[in-house]
Amino acid sequence: MFRFTPTCHDCGVNMFLRLKKMLAVCCLLAVSPAVRAQPSSEGEAPHQKQALLVGCTEYEQSDAIRRLYGPANDIPMFRNMLKERFGFQDAEIRTLLGWPTNEAERPTRENIVKALDELVATAQPGSQVVILISGHGTQVPVPEEKLAESGEQDDGLDEVFLPADARKWNGTELPNGITDNEFSNWFTSLTDKGVHLWVIFDTCHSGTMTRGGASDELEEERSRAVPPSQLGIPASTFKRTTGNLLASATPNLKQSASAHGGSFTGFSAAQAFEEAPELPRPAKAPRKPAHYYGLFTYSLVKSIERQKAPLNYRELGQQILNLYCAERGTRGPTPLFEGSLEREVLGQKTWGDHSTYPIKLQSGSFRIQGGELNGLTVGSVVALVPEAGGDEAAAPALYFRITEATPTEAVAQPSDAEGTVQDQSPALADNSRCRLHSQALGEMQVKLGIFRHPRIEFPQEGDLRIALETLPERSRNLFQLEPDLQSADWVLYLVPPSVIREEFDTDPGAPAVILATPALLRSSWAMTEEQKAAAGPQPESSAATSTHAKFATTWHKLPPAKDRAAFNTLANKLATDVQKIFTWQNVWRVAQTSSTLQSAPDLQFTIRVHRNGEEVINPPVLHSGETIHVQIENEGVRDYWVTLLFLGSDLSMTNFMSGSIKASSKSPPLSPTVDDSTVGLEGFVLLATPISTGKMEPQFDFLEQVGLKETEVATRGSKSVPTSPFGRLLDAARSEVKTRSLGTESVDQPNVIMRTWLTQPVGNTGSGSSTNP
Repeated sequence: MFRFTPTCHDCGVNMFLRLKKMLAVCCLLAVSPAVRAQPSSEGEAPHQKQALLVGCTEYEQSDAIRRLYGPANDIPMFRNMLKERFGFQDAEIRTLLGWPTNEAERPTRENIVKALDELVATAQPGSQVVILISGHGTQVPVPEEKLAESGEQDDGLDEVFLPADARKWNGTELPNGITDNEFSNWFTSLTDKGVHLWVIFDTCHSGTMTRGGASDELEEERSRAVPPSQLGIPASTFKRTTGNLLASATPNLKQSASAHGGSFTGFSAAQAFEEAPELPRPAKAPRKPAHYYGLFTYSLVKSIERQKAPLNYRELGQQILNLYCAERGTRGPTPLFEGSLEREVLGQKTWGDHSTYPIKLQSGSFRIQGGELNGLTVGSVVALVPEAGGDEAAAPALYFRITEATPTEAVAQPSDAEGTVQDQSPALADNSRCRLHSQALGEMQVKLGIFRHPRIEFPQEGDLRIALETLPERSRNLFQLEPDLQSADWVLYLVPPSVIREEFDTDPGAPAVILATPALLRSSWAMTEEQKAAAGPQPESSAATSTHAKFATTWHKLPPAKDRAAFNTLANKLATDVQKIFTWQNVWRVAQTSSTLQSAPDLQFTIRVHRNGEEVINPPVLHSGETIHVQIENEGVRDYWVTLLFLGSDLSMTNFMSGSIKASSKSPPLSPTVDDSTVGLEGFVLLATPISTGKMEPQFDFLEQVGLKETEVATRGSKSVPTSPFGRLLDAARSEVKTRSLGTESVDQPNVIMRTWLTQPVGNTGSGSSTNP
């Protein structure tokens, strides 16, 4: 496990670097169909609505900043949409636009700050707040003294929005600019109050200024970026180019949102390495100021106007991308969507979207933007879901059987609900999505045994078996009960209270059941010599010791015999534990197999540690107290979506960072410190998909989970090197279980890179082993 303090929020490349906390996420590989939450309307109090719309067109105090035309049209269009579609009243919308005679209506720094402070002061829990920021952006260097005082990000740069009174660089700061950190503070304050916040940035912070020619007609596309050089900021003050205002201003709001009932959703017009254009709309409109709009704001409003049924934020994002693709093909920019995307746009409802996946007909095949990591395994059946706002209860019109799958993509053929392939080629809408109807688990199931203490009879054993066998189908399908210890990967071990007192240092007051790997049961208290001989030799690769077992072990108290209700409750608790095992080991299996079978020539993923004055790259063993440096390099010519998952030896999984990485660039190094909260086999899994393949960023947050109950088992003096409790799994991943490929020569093939190591306590000098490719 790691101790980690974020040191940069968006640097080098447009890595969102959304450094996640460990969260107990209920969605795992065996996901059930999402149900749209339909809160009762009876007795509901009306929810407050507030909007702040900021559009900067003229920069009267700096001739270095070029005038924009689009915000003058973006803001009225967006305002009308809020009123006509969402019922906003004029009094609920604050507008700061242009450079009017009334100074209070100008989008100056003072007025913007005042408006945001008023939002924080007046917004009520449960209210809907939308903020649109339209105008220019740039980057500025952070003064050295500020870096030293506040521990700012290591790139030494702030992302800055330019209000209408922004001025040129004065040698130490950009007067009147508003930094990402300031935005983040306002956003956090709002969500801490229980506000549902939607922020839209139609601005950008990179690229070269586009200049018009001598013609009376304006250029077709105008950039909303101001290069720092135009503001008088010397190039020597920059260590490297940096990022996107949304990415930098987006706080980690998951904890505060869950604690206070608020939520955050952020939309941004472009990646940091792209320009957010304004251009004539509709497409054939004259190139005159009255017809210029921000491409992103225009597409957002039109997407809402064209869809009469309610949308959640993810569906809205997909609609925007559909418009981009229809008009621009593979040309940029690529908008970004972050936060609570399952919430209804400016509404109170939520409908999950992690369990639905885009499906489209491409090159004669039905391709699904979701794969084995989403539980879409070969032989599984998916059903087409209704369009946004459709009847969720209606029977699906179309089914598809999955015939090929990689970790993040699948190919399917039309079928019936049972998976029998049909000879048809149905037409699909551009934004069609599907969800899992039935799942083929096969080798993915957890092999679970039930074993009892060698010298004690347990009348509850039969009750436990019945409760497990009668679990709901979704939970029961995650495991198969094995008849003997030798064939089981995990064991439910029935023990007297004395074992729990001795090994877990607590008194259960009754017999208990321990969930552990078979390796733990080879201790003196668990098996007689005759039982050890009957179980057969332990596979070398799974020789987990009690040192590791303390991190991947949990226990529950056994109810009295014949108490059916209590045993059903126990079975549900065990199903939750088994579900964590199921998810962890199958992510590991898929990543291990795919990393072996698929090369990733464009991407380099390295872990470095300094020992005794030397740099060790991708070490097979890490020791508690060591600081590692994790970095991703894109040596190719294409931009990638990337997600970095951390798999802990306690069966936890964390989305360590995610976002996009530009061609021919590196991510800034992350530098967590290894601690000894867990030891054993751990690793990173890097998932990378070309942005040209899917404009919507793949989401893997649903894989996050906390580990099994962290209860220590006394080690009784064992000094051997702890190894993986999933040795059989790794052996199977290397040799027996093959991931079906979509074609390793395809340029759109998702890339998977795995780096694993053995975490050891200080003083343990075992050599360990590595499964790095």
